[in-house]
Amino acid sequence: KRDWSSDVCSSDLIKHDSIKKYIAIRPEIKDYIVNNFEIPEKDIEIIYNPVDNEKFKPKPTKTQDAVLFVGTIDYLRRETILDLIDYTKENNKELWLMGEDKNNYLPNLLLLPHVKHFKPNWNVEKLVNECTETAGIQLGRTTIESWLCNKSSWIYKVNSLGTVISKEKFEPPTDLEKYYANNVAKTIKEKYLEIGRAHV
Repeated sequence: KRDWSSDVCSSDLIKHDSIKKYIAIRPEIKDYIVNNFEIPEKDIEIIYNPVDNEKFKPKPTKTQDAVLFVGTIDYLRRETILDLIDYTKENNKELWLMGEDKNNYLPNLLLLPHVKHFKPNWNVEKLVNECTETAGIQLGRTTIESWLCNKSSWIYKVNSLGTVISKEKFEPPTDLEKYYANNVAKTIKEKYLEIGRAHV
């Protein structure tokens, strides 16, 4: 399994006869592998990132009209963050950023009164429940976590330079169980057993 946060990845995917299945954590990665590494589509399973559904669930708390964006503050996310700054300002919302500043542009963002920064921590579910919506690049962990907390999420698609290709707001889907950690673990186990039976 490899997590590509853009539509481009390095060319170190391993191809070998002993590899019977590949795991992609979202459809875009599966498409990328098929189109760039000549791996047959049937050999790639989409198994989403597991999320602790006991930790991430709706909780009664006071909400604030804010958009939460979790992720390293770097070149890949700069254009997305700038777009979110405009969106939140135009709609009288706050923008909450959680992540390490890797490009040194965070101080300038924090000069804006509606932008707040939180250091990375393990209690992100508190902010997810306190905000009104989230945003992320591709279908990442924050989006799934926010869906489990019954929050909508903006999904930005970007290229390897961080240029925004598209954005769309998604409401929580009805099939959230496929993201539950226990179900993901069961799915992976079943795939291993299936491959083992097929190659005895």
